[in-house]
Amino acid sequence: MQILKSFAFYIGLTLCGAANAAIIETNIGNIETGSVLGDSGWLIEDTFTADALNFYTFSISDAIDLKIEAIADIAIGLSIYSGTISNASGIIFNNDSDFSDFTTKLEYIAGVSALLPGFDNSPVRALLASGDYTVAVGGNQGMFDMFSRFDYSLSFTDASSINTVSAPPLAFFIAYLAMLVITLRKS
Repeated sequence: MQILKSFAFYIGLTLCGAANAAIIETNIGNIETGSVLGDSGWLIEDTFTADALNFYTFSISDAIDLKIEAIADIAIGLSIYSGTISNASGIIFNNDSDFSDFTTKLEYIAGVSALLPGFDNSPVRALLASGDYTVAVGGNQGMFDMFSRFDYSLSFTDASSINTVSAPPLAFFIAYLAMLVITLRKS
């Protein structure tokens, strides 16, 4: 994997110089659309190719259960960090660990697995306290198509405000279980 990262680093330096990844401000509740160049920018931690990664920053004042869902034609890599990135030019990005943008240390919180490239676009969830955060987004396909552009859509949701099981079905389920236990005890 280190050889691939080194290869991408040198190709990026030769083709693009020190290109910037986009830094975009967002809010919880927003749906963001964007695109990345190449299907593996997040996977190979590429901040040297223009548009291989995007970084979304946001602040929250209360604790939330953050849920990020991605819709795309390729597998999208997502990582959540504590701290706000301010410089994305030529940084040494890490998709599953802490990294620095030369002025701020960003601490890894959660993300998709880099061990399963191209697997799927499962939601990423994390319990977050009040503070500033950054989400890294890029291709996680692993096919190394470096020249195509891939569109995506991300939803940033506070899952703690979503009631996943309504009270009546839960009450009926508990009543059913109680009747089942009573019936089994009589037998």
